[in-house]
Amino acid sequence: MKKNVIPTANVRWNLLLASFLFLILLCEQANAQRIDPKKNDYIVLGDTAQSDGYIQDFPVENNTVIFYKRMKNHEYQKYSVKDVSEFFVKDRTFYRRNISFHGNEKLVFLQKIPHPKEDQIQLWKLTEDKDYYFLETAGSLSLLENDSYQQVFRDLLNNPILDPLIDITSLEEYSLIYLMETSESIAKPRTFNRTITFSAYLGYSFNSNHFKIDNSLLAPKVSGGGPTFGFNLEFFVNKSRNLSINLSPSLSLFDNQELLNTNKVGNRLETDYFLEYTALNFPILGRYYLDIQPNKWRAYGEFGYNYGLFNYKKLGFFQAHVEGSAVTTTVGEFELEKQYYGLIGGFGIEKYLKDAKSFSLGFRSTSLQSTNRSEKFVTMLGFIGYKF
Repeated sequence: MKKNVIPTANVRWNLLLASFLFLILLCEQANAQRIDPKKNDYIVLGDTAQSDGYIQDFPVENNTVIFYKRMKNHEYQKYSVKDVSEFFVKDRTFYRRNISFHGNEKLVFLQKIPHPKEDQIQLWKLTEDKDYYFLETAGSLSLLENDSYQQVFRDLLNNPILDPLIDITSLEEYSLIYLMETSESIAKPRTFNRTITFSAYLGYSFNSNHFKIDNSLLAPKVSGGGPTFGFNLEFFVNKSRNLSINLSPSLSLFDNQELLNTNKVGNRLETDYFLEYTALNFPILGRYYLDIQPNKWRAYGEFGYNYGLFNYKKLGFFQAHVEGSAVTTTVGEFELEKQYYGLIGGFGIEKYLKDAKSFSLGFRSTSLQSTNRSEKFVTMLGFIGYKF
């Protein structure tokens, strides 16, 4: 029984596209606050003479050489760290510094990392086989080591409110900047998360499938439960990290049947419908968090748009038509749409552990319709999850 599909799918795809564009705009708005006006490349020769021009790239030859030209149509000229005390290229400023590195004293170009506490703490970056970071306070420059840098920041900032953030701060430029920005602005405790998180969840869903049978007045409903497995990829879009965008695909299993009785005078129609399928759901959700006890308990609400793709293994019915003492039986099959679209919402609570890892307990409700709007899929999902 093939169904005619009307072009409401275009509207739904447009809604999905609009959701993606909205997410992009949110991210762009969050990043726009950090972008400074475009500046020209420049070098400072002999500690005094600044000269605007063009720098080919970042330092080479173990961070001791750059290539610079004054005019666009000139040839690049080689300048060593002994000639240049400062230069600016690709929104980054480099300075000539003496460092102790791997047991050796070296004169190199270090990239200065801008942040709000530069008058007290200066952060520097050296790029070789990997990125190395240096901390400067009171004129003393030292390398931040993997096994000790977090304790260094605890002692330096001396603010217990920041300890949960220091625990998840990595030796990465964006992470160190965020730590410095937060240390400058934070006034009371709040829960800290990484910018991007990943979690897996397992749950049990109660599903209700509403559909119509072609060429009949029957509109059966088959309900039942089944397991659901999924994961959640989360992107925090604001500095407080309490507002996020979530991609949360899941796989649900369903196998159930339901009996529908229709009675007329002298007649009884008994129809047993059976459905077996797997459902792949691809929701996009916005999530807002509310601290209950910072870095220990946190609640959230979420809302978004869902696309469901169904793979049917069994769709059929067994029908008995009872008229007086006569019984006529029929076995048949029917078709349902494979694609569904609709809204999804939910709420949950998280229990935080060390390093921003957490267990979660959540509930989600989904209401989906087929492209021809004659079929409806409603689910209520309870789940537990673990955020890595």
